[in-house]
Amino acid sequence: MRYESLTRFAMTTVMLAASCHAGAASDDWRTDQPPWFAVSVGRVPEANVTTGAALEGEETRVSAGFGRASLKSLDLNFGLDYEYTRYEYEGIESRDRDLHRFQLPVHFNTEHGAWHISGYIAPGISTSSNVLKEFSSAASSDDIIVTGRIRLARTINGRIWFAGIAHDRRFGESRAYPVAGVEFDPRTNVHIRLAYPDPGIAIGISDRQSIHADLYPAGHQWHVVSDDYLSDFNYRVEGWRGQLTWRLPLWKMLGLDISAGYEFGRAHHLSNDAGLRLGIDIGDQWFIAAELRLGAAPIQKTHGAWL
Repeated sequence: MRYESLTRFAMTTVMLAASCHAGAASDDWRTDQPPWFAVSVGRVPEANVTTGAALEGEETRVSAGFGRASLKSLDLNFGLDYEYTRYEYEGIESRDRDLHRFQLPVHFNTEHGAWHISGYIAPGISTSSNVLKEFSSAASSDDIIVTGRIRLARTINGRIWFAGIAHDRRFGESRAYPVAGVEFDPRTNVHIRLAYPDPGIAIGISDRQSIHADLYPAGHQWHVVSDDYLSDFNYRVEGWRGQLTWRLPLWKMLGLDISAGYEFGRAHHLSNDAGLRLGIDIGDQWFIAAELRLGAAPIQKTHGAWL
């Protein structure tokens, strides 16, 4: 997808988010209730692969929460999440790759006695630009992606203990894995999450300003079709990110997130121009990102509808 298409997509989403009327989103730094809208850009600078070879990446993301509904005791939040990822190679016999992920997450939460049940399901597609160009004829079931998570939580002595299961591509291949941990507030402005696979800490500086530190798996997998549409393969990325984010207000409900961090344990699995399958270990590297948000949007974490 070219940048002109990204611009049209972003403008359409802005109009959609602006038309939402579910009420004013909270300014509280802990919330992510719709309506909200966010655009983010990120870059992972060039990192060594092997002698004379290197790889760098760029990420552009548009996401929104645009609706809420209640069915008896069940609350639903609706949204969209689009991410464009570009990988550029040097010294590797493969064309640069333009990859796309588009999902429509539905978040849910309810209570049953002392238990709080929450999660999301996010159907969509994860594919390459060649498929999008000829989507009606080139798309297949291999491009479809469905991710989700369900969590059961209970508050005991002021601490939220939880366990659940997730199914997504955070570790590269599509797989299910357990989630578990505890959340607590040692101080009124500090929230700590000791959890697998995504621990974190948030410190509220003011009602609308906070610092967040997160560790999470940053893998994904896309279905890629060759330029001649005669062959295809799965492009799988593996790795972890340690991310530090400063959330600050700009004007009324407009805010800015500035993130920086370190990506490690990186590997790319792809096929080169000759059709040879490659498994490439990538050097660890710093990354930077910036997000412009309208409303109480969640922190953007690469390659996934929000953890």
